Amino acid sequence: MRPYPHRLDLILLTSIIAGTTAVPSHADTSQIACAPIKDSPAKGCLELSSAEFERVVSDGETVVHSGTAKPWPDSTLYAYLDASPDEAAALFVDYEAGKKFTDSMLEAIVFECDVPKARRRCVYYSLSVPVISDESYTLTDDLYPYHDGTGHMIIWNHINPGRSKAFTGSVRFEALGGIKGGTLMLYYNHVTPSTAIGKIPGLAGKALKQGMDFVTAFREGLMDEKAAKDQRPLRDHLAALKAMAAEGTKKK
Repeated sequence: MRPYPHRLDLILLTSIIAGTTAVPSHADTSQIACAPIKDSPAKGCLELSSAEFERVVSDGETVVHSGTAKPWPDSTLYAYLDASPDEAAALFVDYEAGKKFTDSMLEAIVFECDVPKARRRCVYYSLSVPVISDESYTLTDDLYPYHDGTGHMIIWNHINPGRSKAFTGSVRFEALGGIKGGTLMLYYNHVTPSTAIGKIPGLAGKALKQGMDFVTAFREGLMDEKAAKDQRPLRDHLAALKAMAAEGTKKK
């Protein structure tokens, strides 16, 4: 299950200043807290106010923060996942079944990078885009340990940004503490749009809905995979993540 095709939606989402969407959640903030790292508070967790943290964890909202980048602001989406960082990241780096997360994906192809690097993947995407013609772009994805080794971070950069001038971004899967625990997902995107795309009226609003729909679909897909009677897909995803994370490490 490959979530990356929603990136174009989030590229366009960056023109929105802020927003939230809610999905059913049974989490309780009395059982979940920011997890300390080396006696310091969690990183991404403190990017949210206490009220926002309550909405993300208890109410199941996806909260959006926007930055000051121009001409489109950069954006970060925050969502609670009732899963471990390993389980979330393992699903995220599946490049094969993105249609389960967005109807707009036409194609996702992993290809050999011109400059190979440990824990790196190069991916070509083709998407159906409303109002304008189909879009395609290519990215490098780099996997890093995060949050004192308890979480994962994936950073992407464009090889060919398609009709956008440039875009970069990242996703962090941060372990939460407390009795219940779980994972905070932080999805960051920064895009410099082309002049033509930036002037299309109404496109940003459609992108907002698509971006929020992706977060909901990713969360539901992750829960479905965890609850499935057949646990082989989850085990396969975790094994693939482990293998990717081990690339470039020295064998003892």
